[in-house]
Amino acid sequence: MKPRIIPLRTLASGEKLGIPVFEFRGQGGPSAYIQASLHGSEVQGNWVIAELLERISRIELLGDLTLVPCANPYAQNLKFGEFTFGRFDPTSGENWNRSFFDLSHLAESVSTDWPSAKIELSRKILQALRLNPAQTESHSRSLSRILQTLAAPHDFMLDLHCASLCESHAYVPEYAFSSFTDLPCRHAVKIGPEFAGAMDEAFFAPWWKLADRIQAASGNFPEIPQGFTLELGHQDWSNPSLAAQQAEGILHFLSRKGVVRGNFTAMKFPSRYSCELRNLRTHYSPKAGFVSLRSRLGEVQDRNEPYCEFIRFKDYSKEVLPCPESMIPLVFTNASSVHEG
Repeated sequence: MKPRIIPLRTLASGEKLGIPVFEFRGQGGPSAYIQASLHGSEVQGNWVIAELLERISRIELLGDLTLVPCANPYAQNLKFGEFTFGRFDPTSGENWNRSFFDLSHLAESVSTDWPSAKIELSRKILQALRLNPAQTESHSRSLSRILQTLAAPHDFMLDLHCASLCESHAYVPEYAFSSFTDLPCRHAVKIGPEFAGAMDEAFFAPWWKLADRIQAASGNFPEIPQGFTLELGHQDWSNPSLAAQQAEGILHFLSRKGVVRGNFTAMKFPSRYSCELRNLRTHYSPKAGFVSLRSRLGEVQDRNEPYCEFIRFKDYSKEVLPCPESMIPLVFTNASSVHEG
């Protein structure tokens, strides 16, 4: 199978970068869009999409399926020694996942009759994403425009990510929270309609705004498109056997949404946890030195249980810091040494 290549960027050397897009046609059912490696160092999603491609000929597609395994080729090529500097655009400094377009205002000018409103809003979104020939924009914005345009016509969107040392978790919009248990992630962060520039928010923001208007007018919240970010593992790390399970879990999700037909196995977890975004905390290091995690990622930790261990050599010391509160650690720095703060 050969992907369609979307031209992306010409480098100073004259080399041309393009985005490979695999498109499969279904039978008119709900459609799905899945992308990976928007941040170039987050590669577990590449293995997950490879698993999906290996299985695609044996899957009955009810709806269209679009797979974009290398959403950001430029970021994947930004290497410093063994490290992939893939989270930020080195030209503008922008986080690649904070430069998408907020088109929620488009929902204010469409009807509140759902069938016709869906068609009208879809058309407006695609029109708004067309680049005016007179416009110029940063590469990160140009990339965002391409990816947002690819995803826009679909009913479901999965953006596959990773983070430092990471326990699997999903960012799930409040209106679609019932979908969490069908996703291949143990933990969920419930997010509201506030827009911060991420791909999942850009995908669902106009629809959520429209659904709120329809609910205010009729009392009914329609079945609108759903977008999710899945954090699948550690940064600059891959686990093909886990990717096979995660791909199976995604197929389970797609079967539950009517995109594919078949019996697929959901990922099994001993327990599942969720929190609202306001309860997702970032702890900055109160110490400097060489650091090692002592907590168990993804597990409930009580306050004052061992959190992480520091060693310092200027005046030699070794110290174990306690958990500052009861919590479930989801992400920990993959740096072996840290500055204070």
